[in-house]
Amino acid sequence: MPQNNKYIIAERRAKIAELCFEGYYQQEIAKKLGVNQSQVSRDLKSLSKHWQRESTEAIDKVKARDLAKLAHLERVYHAGWNRSIQEQFTEKKKDSNVDGKITKETSFEMKTLIGDPRFLDGALKCISKREEILGYAAPKRLDHTTGGKEFTENKVIILPSNGRENYERGAEVEQNNEDDSTKSKQSDE
Repeated sequence: MPQNNKYIIAERRAKIAELCFEGYYQQEIAKKLGVNQSQVSRDLKSLSKHWQRESTEAIDKVKARDLAKLAHLERVYHAGWNRSIQEQFTEKKKDSNVDGKITKETSFEMKTLIGDPRFLDGALKCISKREEILGYAAPKRLDHTTGGKEFTENKVIILPSNGRENYERGAEVEQNNEDDSTKSKQSDE
């Protein structure tokens, strides 16, 4: 029963994966390795589950890393916002000369800042990106008529039931224009 040894199984599956990637069919792989085609099929199924699990874990790790970066960046933006709205004290010193005596005057001025909106914009972008990563954001609708750009507005075009109506209307408009031009010529005379 050496086939059940984990090391032998892992080695066989590595060879099967390599041959599969090279484009060999299951029957050909079985012949090369001296095993049944059903064994190759079971090994490929096991490998597929393993690869799928690994790729899902890798995606989850990337998502976790990106979410941690966004959380840090959002904290930085909030700290910047808090600094931009704090009250600011300024000290003004003034030397004055009165009757030969030098006096130093100090005054304080308090200024309340309204805040820098760029910090809030940055925080909102972090929130939006986090929603996109986690799948909370609604999918974007793309317009196939504009080369895949996002929809910006809905346009409604009303077409006549047949082209003849347009032709008849156009003829009426032309006839009315001719009537107007003949009237204006008669009034000029």
